[in-house]
Amino acid sequence: MNLLRAHSSCCLLLLFTCLYYNGQAIAADSKQPSILWIANSPSEPAKANLLQKLARERGIALKPLFIKGQGQQSVAAEMQKHKLVMFDYVYKGQFVQMVNQYRGAIMRHKGKVFSGLWYKQRPLSKGLSPQQAQTMFDYYDNGGQENFKRLFDYLNNEIFKVSDKVAQAPIIFPENGIYHPDYPQMVFTNLEDYLAWKKPTEDIPVIGVGFHQLRIADDMTEHLDDLIRRIEKAGALPVAFYDPNDAEKNDALIYHSDHNDHQHGHDHSHGEKVEDKELFLDVMINFAGMYTSVDVQKKWMTKLGIPVMQAMLYRSGDYQDYLKDDQGMSFVFSPTFIDLPEIAGRITPNIVGVKRIIDEKYVAVP
Repeated sequence: MNLLRAHSSCCLLLLFTCLYYNGQAIAADSKQPSILWIANSPSEPAKANLLQKLARERGIALKPLFIKGQGQQSVAAEMQKHKLVMFDYVYKGQFVQMVNQYRGAIMRHKGKVFSGLWYKQRPLSKGLSPQQAQTMFDYYDNGGQENFKRLFDYLNNEIFKVSDKVAQAPIIFPENGIYHPDYPQMVFTNLEDYLAWKKPTEDIPVIGVGFHQLRIADDMTEHLDDLIRRIEKAGALPVAFYDPNDAEKNDALIYHSDHNDHQHGHDHSHGEKVEDKELFLDVMINFAGMYTSVDVQKKWMTKLGIPVMQAMLYRSGDYQDYLKDDQGMSFVFSPTFIDLPEIAGRITPNIVGVKRIIDEKYVAVP
């Protein structure tokens, strides 16, 4: 009997111990750092998926919330449940409209707020010091997987105070650059450095690939990587650069010294010279929509004097959805990717990429 009582006591002690530690675990979970990530079209669901995955790997619960179809009160109520609220952005017009809806909710929020492009506005960057807001912006705006990983390390250490791990500094990409998937640092600041690394043969055709830096920031370059490799396989040299909307700011990326006296490339006679330099491209494929003045782009197209083809991405689904869609490009995107680009001089707009079901990233049309 004493032995039975002793055994029962041990079982009860074990049970209470398990319940105690389980309660501790539940309590710890309730204290888990949480982020509400707020976005609106045309922010990409694939970016939300990536951020959620990387945050989870670092013990942070990140909830994506696209505000389309959501009531302002329900979004404001959801904000109060999280220790940090982050506003995503694609371009200023879209961002300003979104944030202005929730100014009151930001003011009432008891936690911290990263206000995206308005990170320098103290009332909107709630609970963050100017240095903290700047550092978060540097991680987030430059983007890419490595920067996002470092961002979450920074949040755990500096903002949430749940880790002693000091985050590595943000990787700062140049304002304009040449991208190649095989280059460890991803981006070159000028054409000379790219050619020194690439070492192309003479008389090789050169194809420019224009895109928005956001593709690097959102870690959505697979369709670009695919095109770059196809160009190389065809025996041409890709020069993938961002952003064609910046027009003359790209001169260091696409203009080169006289090729007759240079070991790389071949002689070009088309287009206007810039400071005795010739345009290095023979033709360009452009993925970026028209986000700037049509007149400025038209003038730039005239100066380049080469064919510039407009490439587009199907945003409404995967390849099967694309095949069934009689319309193709939504009328919402027609001005940005068809009408204005054609007025400026870009030609043959075609859809060349679709979404992949598993992660909603863009891949080349089969």
